[in-house]
Amino acid sequence: QAFGCDGQMGSRKAMDPCKVCGGDNSTCTKVSGSYTEGKAEEYVTFLSLPYNTTSVHVTNRRPLFTHLAVKVKGEYVVAGKGKISLNVTYPSVLEDKQIKYQVFLTQKNLPSLEEIHMDGPTQEEIEIQVYRRYPKEYGNATNPDITFSYFVPRENLTYLWIPQQGPCSVTCGEGEAAELNLYSLWRLLLWSELNFKAGW
Repeated sequence: QAFGCDGQMGSRKAMDPCKVCGGDNSTCTKVSGSYTEGKAEEYVTFLSLPYNTTSVHVTNRRPLFTHLAVKVKGEYVVAGKGKISLNVTYPSVLEDKQIKYQVFLTQKNLPSLEEIHMDGPTQEEIEIQVYRRYPKEYGNATNPDITFSYFVPRENLTYLWIPQQGPCSVTCGEGEAAELNLYSLWRLLLWSELNFKAGW
């Protein structure tokens, strides 16, 4: 029998994409997109990962005239010198939170696919970039073909106050106007609910 993510033999518990052991994907939200642009002979950031990002997957299906790069805290850990990188595991295979970069080759040893994987949660400033050799005028074959997906924590906000100013919908009658301290009222309501939930 295999161990689950909880360390119990046979528990069958696995990490969900949010990296919660035995989770049901409810604590995070998936973000996905694609990118086919870039600038000739420049590294362009197309993805800046927020903190606590999990299950990051980036692919480039046209790495013959383009390639991916990764910067951590402003320093290149994958590529960065105008050339495609060899396979990289950063910071090392012994670390829990790794950035894994792989390039797959054809039978003629030409790059056919690039992939970046990160389990996360990320705890550093990470940028994913693309470098293209030729400008767009050279045709679609010189464009990157990038898809990406990752998960970010879902904010469990019970209250969301959005102040808006606008014209009055009704003309008021005579009387005195008084300013209401909505911040204190909102804090009071929130504190009351927290106390109620905590059973105080």
